[in-house]
Amino acid sequence: CSGPSSLLLLAATALSSAISSMGCCGGKSKAPKPLSEGLKKKVFDLYQKIDTDNDEKMTKKEAQSFFKTKFAKLSVDAMFNEVDTDHSDSITAAEWENFWCQVLGHGYEAQEIEDEIDKMLEGGTWVDWKDGRNV
Repeated sequence: CSGPSSLLLLAATALSSAISSMGCCGGKSKAPKPLSEGLKKKVFDLYQKIDTDNDEKMTKKEAQSFFKTKFAKLSVDAMFNEVDTDHSDSITAAEWENFWCQVLGHGYEAQEIEDEIDKMLEGGTWVDWKDGRNV
């Protein structure tokens, strides 16, 4: 029997399928996504390189020591503006992981994130991710 309710169900199913194939709201997903084990390891490799006293509170001083380029202060300020969500002048392990989950949720591929982390581990600068947060 194909009445109005059957047509509505068919239309709703088609719309739901179309939306989920495009991500949230028809564009790049903006909900945080969990990190794969490999990406999580890479993210925390970088965190541990910066948090030299291993107290799970990355400070601006520690970050300044890590970024050795002439743009070190800019990198530190940009990173803290994006990641230090409670404005405590330190980045906790939870804030760090949450930041990378929301970057992943904004449509970046895990490989893109890993590549940028590798660049930072090799002495590169902080990247301004197009993730809705401002540097």
